[in-house]
Amino acid sequence: TVAGKRTAKDNSEDQLRKVEELGHYLIKSDRGKVISSNFQDGDTLEEKEETQRCKELLEEDLGKEMYKERWELLLHCEERQLENDIRHYDMADTKLKFDKVRKLFVLEVPGLEENRPSVMKGDKIFVFSHSDNREYEGFVHLIQEEKVLLGF
Repeated sequence: TVAGKRTAKDNSEDQLRKVEELGHYLIKSDRGKVISSNFQDGDTLEEKEETQRCKELLEEDLGKEMYKERWELLLHCEERQLENDIRHYDMADTKLKFDKVRKLFVLEVPGLEENRPSVMKGDKIFVFSHSDNREYEGFVHLIQEEKVLLGF
């Protein structure tokens, strides 16, 4: 993936004081496969053990000794579902136009006015180019009705 051009730091709309920046936590591959398979037994021993552990976490009574682990699993399930849901908005055979004044690319997004999908300034949008067989990371710089302006 080719990295994109981030938006300038703009806090004009964000009046919240950030106490601590949250990190990005990846789901372990075994757990990800187990969640994606709807908790069916996996192919490897590690996946089978993770399936059993996940089922135990979900079926046992909630107690303080497993509270953190169960919530972690539920958050992983939610994250995986969000990843699946966002794929609904994938667009194919779409052309980008270049705005020479703003020096940004314009992408028309049907349903954007109705917040389907919900897009905010600073969000990443990935574009795959068939001409050079590469993926590019674009950042939303501006939102206009049915269009987003992206920096690559």
